[in-house]
Amino acid sequence: MGKITVIGVGPGSKDYITPIAEKKIQESEVLIGGKQQLALFPDQKTKMEIGKNLDIVVEFIKKNRDKKIAVLTSGDPGFYSILGLILNNFSKKDIEIIPGISSVQLCFAKAKEMWHDAWFMSLHGRETTGLIKQAKKHRKLAILTDQHMPPNIIATWLIENGIKSRRVVVCEDLSRPDEKVLESNLEEVSKMTFSRNCVMVIIDEMGI
Repeated sequence: MGKITVIGVGPGSKDYITPIAEKKIQESEVLIGGKQQLALFPDQKTKMEIGKNLDIVVEFIKKNRDKKIAVLTSGDPGFYSILGLILNNFSKKDIEIIPGISSVQLCFAKAKEMWHDAWFMSLHGRETTGLIKQAKKHRKLAILTDQHMPPNIIATWLIENGIKSRRVVVCEDLSRPDEKVLESNLEEVSKMTFSRNCVMVIIDEMGI
């Protein structure tokens, strides 16, 4: 049986795909990934687009175990990705993981900040449980947002719960041609609108 290689392809642009990731993708016989990730590799013949029903992905992999399979994830596989599903359904000895550059890493680079001391949270389809507690506890927050919980709603929620004096960096569509990087504060961000593809970095500079 071939390996199941889970590959991080970065935040969106092909510029951020590592050489080892490119090599493993070219060696694969089957590509599995989201629409945007698969579009980066139009020459690959056998593909499966990941939809909402992840059980179908597992069954597809099981039926193609005789082939070299590459499962593409945005950013890094170890950070809120389909890797968890793969680890839960297949043996680790059959899995190879190729790290990638996450949107959080790139957002911190745009903000010109270290990120080893940040607290991370994804609000992709998740509740804000614990957000206020962590915002009060940590000087730096990094939040992945979606269309249901965009940066302006998060900023409003934080303000309403007594958190106001924070520097905010919002990165939209990172590494793509229409990339936007906004540096502001919670009050200003609460009045704006954003796309669905955002990373939000919140920094308490008074806590330095």
